[in-house]
Amino acid sequence: MNKILDNYGDRVKGHAWSLVYAIAAYTNLLEKYHQYFDDETIKYMISRVTGLLNEIGRFNSSLGTIAWANALAPALMHEYVRGLMEGGLGIDVVSKANEVLGELNKLKGEGSGS
Repeated sequence: MNKILDNYGDRVKGHAWSLVYAIAAYTNLLEKYHQYFDDETIKYMISRVTGLLNEIGRFNSSLGTIAWANALAPALMHEYVRGLMEGGLGIDVVSKANEVLGELNKLKGEGSGS
């Protein structure tokens, strides 16, 4: 995935959903397997997630909300990841998670016709 984003990033970024899937792939690794990666690799994956979140924020707010929900999961589970994400994104993870939860609830309401 790194090679694809490095070599074809501009073309991939034109398809917002692909960015959500890339974020999900990185954050799945961070959430479930972070103990197998060294600090530099974890920092690199978080920098990728950070860049992708910034990029997707330019496209579609609904997709951005979904991307943020994926991205915050490992930060809420692992203190080390949380610290790196807070530093890289300049956010408080718990506050951002509450904000994203509110946005997800709104999306749910829109989808159900409420």
